[in-house]
Amino acid sequence: IKCIEDEKSKALANIENAITDLKGKEEFKSLDSDKQTLIIQPFQEEVKKLNDTKYIAPLYVFSR
Repeated sequence: IKCIEDEKSKALANIENAITDLKGKEEFKSLDSDKQTLIIQPFQEEVKKLNDTKYIAPLYVFSR
């Protein structure tokens, strides 16, 4: 179970870093909030999926 939690933590951190990187780009900042939401939404959906995931294989993809 610790391994699953470690992989989940790595994956979530990678996704959060990607979101933070996107939000920091001037091109992203120049978009209106609706477009920003559309861009960030798939990442947020993956965070939700990861929080619901109980298996290692799907987590491994995002933790690398």
